[in-house]
Amino acid sequence: MLIVPSMLCVRKVGATIFYRREFSSIALDAIAKELVDFNWSKFYLETNIQLQANIFYELIFHLVDKYAPLVCVNLRIMTDHG
Repeated sequence: MLIVPSMLCVRKVGATIFYRREFSSIALDAIAKELVDFNWSKFYLETNIQLQANIFYELIFHLVDKYAPLVCVNLRIMTDHG
């Protein structure tokens, strides 16, 4: 699965761009609540294990993107020229 950020990130001079997720305790609680409230009947009624896995992973990826979206980080590596 290719994850493409929905935002444009501007690279600062001399920096490297990378993306990360910030999982706060609030985000983890919200994800857990949605997992508890999710209607799992479609998952349990599916007899194909691959389709069950697809349902599960799509749900997890959706919730992670919703509550802990990717954020852009500019990283500048400091070197000692001394």
